[in-house]
Amino acid sequence: MNTPQPAPSTSAVPKPPADTGALLDSILTSADVHFAREDWTAARDALSLAVELAPNQTQIRAALGSLQYQLQEYPAACASFTIATKQSPDNPDLHTQLAMVHIALQQEDAAKAALQQAVNLRPDHLAAQQLLGGFDFAAKRYAVAAQHYCAAVRGNPNDLNLLLHLGKCLYELRDLASAHWCFKRVIAVEPSNAIAADALRIISGVSKTNPSQLTIDVYTVAHNEEKMVKYFIEHYLPIARYIHVLDHESTDNMVEVCKSYGDKVRVIPVHFTEQSKFSNIQLSEIKARFAAQSDADFVIASDTDELIFPRDPRSILIECLANGITVPLTTGYHMLSDAFDFQSDIYDIKRAYKEPRWDKKIVFCPKIKIGWDVGQHCTAPELCGNGYKESESSLLELRHYKYINMNYVISRNKVVGDRIDRDELKMGMGFHHVAPEVQQRQRFENMLSESILLQ
Repeated sequence: MNTPQPAPSTSAVPKPPADTGALLDSILTSADVHFAREDWTAARDALSLAVELAPNQTQIRAALGSLQYQLQEYPAACASFTIATKQSPDNPDLHTQLAMVHIALQQEDAAKAALQQAVNLRPDHLAAQQLLGGFDFAAKRYAVAAQHYCAAVRGNPNDLNLLLHLGKCLYELRDLASAHWCFKRVIAVEPSNAIAADALRIISGVSKTNPSQLTIDVYTVAHNEEKMVKYFIEHYLPIARYIHVLDHESTDNMVEVCKSYGDKVRVIPVHFTEQSKFSNIQLSEIKARFAAQSDADFVIASDTDELIFPRDPRSILIECLANGITVPLTTGYHMLSDAFDFQSDIYDIKRAYKEPRWDKKIVFCPKIKIGWDVGQHCTAPELCGNGYKESESSLLELRHYKYINMNYVISRNKVVGDRIDRDELKMGMGFHHVAPEVQQRQRFENMLSESILLQ
């Protein structure tokens, strides 16, 4: 489920009161300069000094906490927001930001307590109610989740994400009339919303899947992936009805490579809201939107360097359909090689690092419609109807072929880092794309030391 992220204000820090000393003014000005240059570490250091000089200025401490969160310094961010909430206990935004840090630290009880404090202060607080609802939604406590979503909807009646989740909860509670109202409201706000349209069809009983003739459509969003796209296409071509390469302004030879494989490979230009920017949020939305248009039995909506195994999963998927399973779970691995030449057989790469964040739900029946978080790492299915059913255990492998040539990885991260939406970067999204090279190489070495061999 898409969840709000704590973020600093548009300027690095709020300006201090007029009577603040010259030294504090100078430090805060320095923090602003570093922030404008997107030098988050230096801005963090400056704000740390400012907090030492003015420990009672909550806004400065909260700005420090936001930067610590962006830098994934979660214990430090937790300490900053904990003090900030004590200094300003009536500020629901601070309690919500503290909750986000607790979530990053996997401290669910503490996160829920902070969120509850936020909604006690402001019952229609969108982020807090949505996050509380998300906990209950994930646990399939639909009645409690619906209460949180209802509270948030009262103050945000046109929020599509809230309406879709509320509609799902009401459907599961068999309140079909109210669920129908939610999805109709979504259509009123956004007539082209495919998730709501499909929900209304399903509520009306119009959704059938025939397992006897399995069809698979494949979707990926790609930019300048001429080296990797051939492996992607050749992997999926034997099993796919169509492969849809959603091209985002590529300038290399990728489009020509795709077209060389014939009519089963469809190249479709796509654009993010701001031209030539890369948006993690819109990336997931684009995949979900196109996958929702498919009438195939299953879709695979992956990145161009993500391949599903076994190479022919159709027998597994047919068995899934026979048992009513519409979301076969995956086990994710980073495939590791320091010198792959992009001429060899990619299947020769056997060394792998097991990565739970890559246990992505990217194979599913399109009728259920899935809503991913940033990067598709977590899933709160925006499914509409009674067709959603996960497998009890992992049935497939997702092999991620990013870390197969570190020079290539670093150059690709530079390409994405230069194009990534700066506002998303400030919120900690896609931070690894702009990490220093030494950190990227150290991460590879760490994964290599804990790797295993796959068959």
